[in-house]
Amino acid sequence: MDKVAFHYKTTKDPTTHETSKEPVFPNISVINNMLAEPENELPRLLRLSNVPIFGPEGVLQQDPGYSEETQVYYHPSGRLVIPHVDSKPSQADAVEAKTFIFDNLFIDFPFANPENDRLYVLAMLLEPFVRNMIHSFTPLYLIDKPMQGTGASLLAQCVVQIATGGRRDLAASINIKGGDVESDKKIFSVFRTQPTIFFLDNIVGNTLKSKRLVETMTSHSITDRVLGASEMATYPVKCTWIGTGNNPAMERDMVRRTVRIRLDAHMANPENRTGFKHTDLPLWLSQNLPKVIHAVLTIAQYWVSEGRPLGPILMGGGFEHWSQVIGGILTAVGLKGFFENKKDMHAGLDDEDADWKAFTFNWWDCFKGNKQETSALLLLWSDMQSEIDLGPKDGRPQLTKLGKELTARRDKHLGPYKILYAGLLHGKKQWKLETWEDDLPPEQQETL
Repeated sequence: MDKVAFHYKTTKDPTTHETSKEPVFPNISVINNMLAEPENELPRLLRLSNVPIFGPEGVLQQDPGYSEETQVYYHPSGRLVIPHVDSKPSQADAVEAKTFIFDNLFIDFPFANPENDRLYVLAMLLEPFVRNMIHSFTPLYLIDKPMQGTGASLLAQCVVQIATGGRRDLAASINIKGGDVESDKKIFSVFRTQPTIFFLDNIVGNTLKSKRLVETMTSHSITDRVLGASEMATYPVKCTWIGTGNNPAMERDMVRRTVRIRLDAHMANPENRTGFKHTDLPLWLSQNLPKVIHAVLTIAQYWVSEGRPLGPILMGGGFEHWSQVIGGILTAVGLKGFFENKKDMHAGLDDEDADWKAFTFNWWDCFKGNKQETSALLLLWSDMQSEIDLGPKDGRPQLTKLGKELTARRDKHLGPYKILYAGLLHGKKQWKLETWEDDLPPEQQETL
């Protein structure tokens, strides 16, 4: 039994009142009862849920107990009593639920683009409840801001509280570093507990470059060796991904998996803001948690009762059905504009090739679309003191390195430019840029 389930007891610190889990041996009474009828096979249990969730076919489990469809055991805490959700709520009910959430939960956050950002927050809030109806992968909801004190962590923690019904132990919060073996182990170990939310708090700088995280986000399961044992284990990936950070930068693979929610208070000390509708939002939420959860479920249930109409595919790369389900739910309650700012959403997140984008900007200024040898581009690199690393300044090795870097970026778009191989001249490779006037910065359009 110890190999197939976690056994622990919950203790509370008398000073801080915080709860913790202490591992224990399996209960002997349970073992004896199971041995009395060893032929009875137990159903697979993926995780516990403190809130009602939808099954793959759109059935909302409102009665406590085990669901064979979801393999989840719904066990609400005694303090959380969620009002019954009608199987066929009216559109007016769903719109009223949406308005209640917007006018209370979201109203005090300084969204940079309120029309779009509020839709993504509602999507983030809906996803844990409807995750079983989404057959594709789901993206990382990144709540970023220019400085601390803007409210990103508070917004994420509110979503966690709602999605878990206040049971924050049903969510996983970790810090990871790209390429770090220990971080890769953390990611795998988290899925042993099947968290509702995978929370990456306070992403710093450009540290979110984890290949394991990228792979896991576009996988339906994760497999690795169990820590401290020689056996392998496989766990499903069914969580909602949430991250926060101060202007974090990411590799392109992660950017493509991200939905960005931008907060900006437009002030030096955002923590000093006043005039909130709810001066203590966590307190308000704890007092109104059943009503908030009921509102989220009502929105989703209305969409289900309407036949689960799908929206258009707005995100590729394995996230197609996610965009259809979430877009369909938002459209059902009269919300438009989902993913309308897709082109601008990721501006500033992608730090990959940033130095090369600056280099091609100067390249175009100097040579336009004319062919140039690698040696001429090396002189440009030297004159502009580019941040591109070509090694020590000792001549030939730098020229060779630049040639390899150009070859690696052949036919690649870098902002409005595309590096093209332009053939050989006297045995030497030539290169040129291709661009379109509409994509150029205004100051460069004038020089065409």
